[in-house]
Amino acid sequence: MSETNERLQDLKGNLGKLLGKRTKNEQIVKRAIKAYKRAQDNTVEGVKYLAVGMLLVLIMTTPALAADNPSPSIDDKYYTLDQYLVVRANNKNPIAVLKFLPAKGWKWNKQFPIKFKVKRNEAGKKPYSIRNEWIEPEKKGVQVWLELKPSVYAELWGRRFVVTAKYSFCTKTVCKTFKRDIKF
Repeated sequence: MSETNERLQDLKGNLGKLLGKRTKNEQIVKRAIKAYKRAQDNTVEGVKYLAVGMLLVLIMTTPALAADNPSPSIDDKYYTLDQYLVVRANNKNPIAVLKFLPAKGWKWNKQFPIKFKVKRNEAGKKPYSIRNEWIEPEKKGVQVWLELKPSVYAELWGRRFVVTAKYSFCTKTVCKTFKRDIKF
């Protein structure tokens, strides 16, 4: 087998793996599978179909370039955010931890009705739902603990999900509300 044919076989194998593991958007999946089936022969036409199939999978598995809500990282003049996903060995429910540290002169708004919600992914499925929520004030900031209940789609998406958060920080004279998508 020539080097080109070996490379073509590797590409076909990778496309097959991607189609098997990471896709749920039915229309794009059907097109990619059709292209994959047509790419079974090693002709120039087969290579074209393989390229189309891989492009469709790439489009489907790449997150959107622009988010609906700006990232919390642009809010560093008000606060900083550290985020962690804690996966316990003997428990299937991971815990998302958000640690907010206000900038000088700002503080967490305890009176604001905060809200955290797991957003649907690109395929329209919710990988997790929030089972429990704890807010733990600290001297300088606040920690939010979200116990997540995985759906059947959680493993398919490799523990990748987005939490939509609504919260507020205040100074002595003004309060600012934030609605942000936090990616894990």
